[in-house]
Amino acid sequence: MRKAALCLALAMVFLWQAPPAPAATVMPGGSVALDSCNGNCLNLRPDELEARLCGVFAADTAEEEEHPAPTCEPIRTTLITSPSVEPQALPPAGLLLSLADSAWAAPGEGAVEVTPQAFCFTSQQAVATACGDWRFGGGLAPGRQPVSTLLALRSSNQGGSFTGALRLRLRLVFVEVGTGRRESWDETFTFFSSGPWADLVTTAVPRGGGFDSDCSGVVDSPLPPPAALQAGWVGVQPQPFWLSGDGQLCLVPRGEAPFLPPGTVSTAAPKPPKEELP
Repeated sequence: MRKAALCLALAMVFLWQAPPAPAATVMPGGSVALDSCNGNCLNLRPDELEARLCGVFAADTAEEEEHPAPTCEPIRTTLITSPSVEPQALPPAGLLLSLADSAWAAPGEGAVEVTPQAFCFTSQQAVATACGDWRFGGGLAPGRQPVSTLLALRSSNQGGSFTGALRLRLRLVFVEVGTGRRESWDETFTFFSSGPWADLVTTAVPRGGGFDSDCSGVVDSPLPPPAALQAGWVGVQPQPFWLSGDGQLCLVPRGEAPFLPPGTVSTAAPKPPKEELP
């Protein structure tokens, strides 16, 4: 009797199996093209600028004097165009990211690898130093860009939220006002971000358009196909989100008029004249 019961129990254990784990889904990669709203700036340390541009190094005094707080210098970027919106209605800024294919496991969480693909900028005002005033500009540094990982969570069939740090390795080019003397170097900036995302099929992101691949001021490359995950969207509604850390960028999905808080300057106004480095 006991042997029969034992055999039955073993048979039940053999036949019963834990339910299989839900299969991971794959979100196709592609591009995410973003325009900027307002308040964009890069954190630059005055002591480092003095050292690089003027050869003046911080005195060996108190620590707070050696490392003064960075100044967030206003920038303007011109990168992305869209055929679906009049050019003068587009915000004068942009950032292009490349997203890799990502595997998503239940209950809807994925780690998405992001690589900067294009970013061009110029200063909105001269920076004063001990050796004169300088204007600056630049773009992504030549060579490989850092790969960042964003954590994306799905909260509905349409999308969810993301968070993480985005790193951009930039080539900074400084030009002295009056003399035209140039100094340049590469520096990595880290921006922290969180915001909404939506599936490509539920968003109103326009197709087509192009971007300035080498910061020459000429749109010379077509935008690559969009990724399945599109940042800054809640369903079909665009939502601005901010990158902060080594500066600040306010971003909105490409080709849509961004929502701005009351009291801010509307980006629907015509673009200001393009500022060229001397």
